[in-house]
Order: sequence, then structure tokens, then C-alpha cells
Amino acid sequence: MTNHVHLLLKPATETGTSLLLQWLGRYYVRYINQTYSRTGTL
Repeated sequence: MTNHVHLLLKPATETGTSLLLQWLGRYYVRYINQTYSRTGTL
């Protein structure tokens, strides 16, 4: 199946995993907005 991703994470700090997912979400929104000439949230 190519429509999803599985991650096996071992954070270096207690908040490492949540910070990574927060960064990925922000990056994804920026990518979609730039690709489709959009602004704002998804």
C-alpha cells in the first residue's frame, strides 16, 4: 500500500516525537499551499 507511512521512532527527549510530527505537519501545509497556490490551513 503506497498511501500511508509507518514510523518507528525512538525520541531522544520526552517531547521529541511530538515536535517531529508538529514540524512534519507544518512542512506539509507549506508544501501543499505552494504547490496549489493556496494560503491558510488545510
